[in-house]
Amino acid sequence: MGSSSSCITECGGSDCRPLVQRLIREPEEKDTVLRYAHAEATATPEGTCSTSSQMPPLPPVQPGLVLHHGILQDEAIEIPKKSGCQQAIGTITKDLVRGRTLPVLALNGNAVECFVAMDKQLHYMVIQRLGKKESKRRALALDTVEQVCVGTDAAEESGLPLQENCVCLILREGQAIAFVLKSVEERDNFAMVMSMLVDQHGESELESCGTQVTMPPAVPAA
Repeated sequence: MGSSSSCITECGGSDCRPLVQRLIREPEEKDTVLRYAHAEATATPEGTCSTSSQMPPLPPVQPGLVLHHGILQDEAIEIPKKSGCQQAIGTITKDLVRGRTLPVLALNGNAVECFVAMDKQLHYMVIQRLGKKESKRRALALDTVEQVCVGTDAAEESGLPLQENCVCLILREGQAIAFVLKSVEERDNFAMVMSMLVDQHGESELESCGTQVTMPPAVPAA
């Protein structure tokens, strides 16, 4: 209580009055009520606000509604979520645009580490062998891909010693290139992405015949 008496002595209690009023809920004096020019009426402790137009009552909150991204939705409605397959497709596509290391199957059956990248328009795939200074880049246009095969299905047609985890691209020129993935699941996801890109590019090619795309340069990963 000593601190209160010293405060009153120094400031006369005027500076502490707003705080005391909030604590004991003492109403403000009539002169301190602020009025605004845009307000139709101002409520005071002695009266209530009266306006010419009354606001309609708010509807009652209905049970079973949940807030989803700022929108009230019925909780009984199942909100769609991205499946694991969709997430895998998005991840593989982003990795290909950024550039990634993928083993490519050689004629002798060995897997050679290569840098594989695609342009942002997803028209071309650039392949370059790693660990060899003078290795040349190979540009593979998706419109030249006829088939996307998995496993050993295209072993006879491709002439490659395909393995269970391979994804083989059969080209129009009679050539083939096969990638070796780590697992069957990764193989299937990679094959699905390549099939979608090849099919989508084939459809767009039919819609816009004669359109040429310039292949951007690709830089191998350090």
